[in-house]
Amino acid sequence: MDSPIHARFRFTRDEFLASVAAQKHISPIARRLQLVFAILGVIAVVSGVVIVAKSGWRPDGIIPLALGLGLLMSPFSTRRILLKTYAAQSDADKVRNWEFHPDRVILTTAGTTATSEWRMFSRVVRTPGGFLLYPNDRMANWLPFHAFGSEADKEAFAQLAKSKVQNYAEAARGVQRPPSPTTRPTG
Repeated sequence: MDSPIHARFRFTRDEFLASVAAQKHISPIARRLQLVFAILGVIAVVSGVVIVAKSGWRPDGIIPLALGLGLLMSPFSTRRILLKTYAAQSDADKVRNWEFHPDRVILTTAGTTATSEWRMFSRVVRTPGGFLLYPNDRMANWLPFHAFGSEADKEAFAQLAKSKVQNYAEAARGVQRPPSPTTRPTG
């Protein structure tokens, strides 16, 4: 490979949420936790309603009702927190330029350039909407498929990542993501 593989996209709110959705999709704990919250929320609301119907508006009925509603509302409060996190990021709504060389990865965004060796990535996961590049177990960089100039570039990146990162995986289908823009970002 003589020239680097390039990828470019604007890191919008929708891209951030797609990254979170992809990470949640590949995390069995996150999926189970969401299901447990929903089940417990429904049970608590139903219990609270039954108790309030029998005994009136007393604490023994109001508390499970409020707890259940809180559990059922947790995805909305989580989304709100995530959007605040996105807004605080220095590269929010800025263009990210990636260059993938055989020996290094370069990310340029909003006047900042970071160069990393491939060994700095603990894993790469290919999801149905893009790639997650993990520099550690808790953080991932989102690289949507539409950031690549062509299908050939996307596949060349996948092959390069497989050869350079010890832990390369392909996630199952089903990651929900907003539609990709039809054009690549300018500016």
